Amino acid sequence: MKGTCQCGRIELEVQAVRPVGVNCYCTICRKITGGPFSTTVMVEEADFRIVRGADALSRYSATPGVDRFHCAHCHAPIYSHESARPQWGIFVAAGLFDGADLAHVVFDHVFVESLVPWYQIRDQRPQFARLP
Repeated sequence: MKGTCQCGRIELEVQAVRPVGVNCYCTICRKITGGPFSTTVMVEEADFRIVRGADALSRYSATPGVDRFHCAHCHAPIYSHESARPQWGIFVAAGLFDGADLAHVVFDHVFVESLVPWYQIRDQRPQFARLP
């Protein structure tokens, strides 16, 4: 599967994604995305590569040990990696993929303790106050 940022400078490719992704409601994700949550799919490091535009990646570490990468031009979130938990793999922004590439993925909800009062979760997927 291939994905691109909004301006197209960065293109990535993943071989497979885990069947369960994450909607994160933490304050950091909310403020970075400008919405009530961020939506990511989880990918093994070996299954992830930047095809084009690695030089356009900009890194931001809002939390120690968590590197978040975005496009330096259009500022679209690209992926994040938590060095303290390498078993989690890479969290790739789901919005980078077009079409039905992620149709098989379901999304659990994390950091719902930070859920804003103006948004309601309306599905029956698991909800976790923090990380499970």
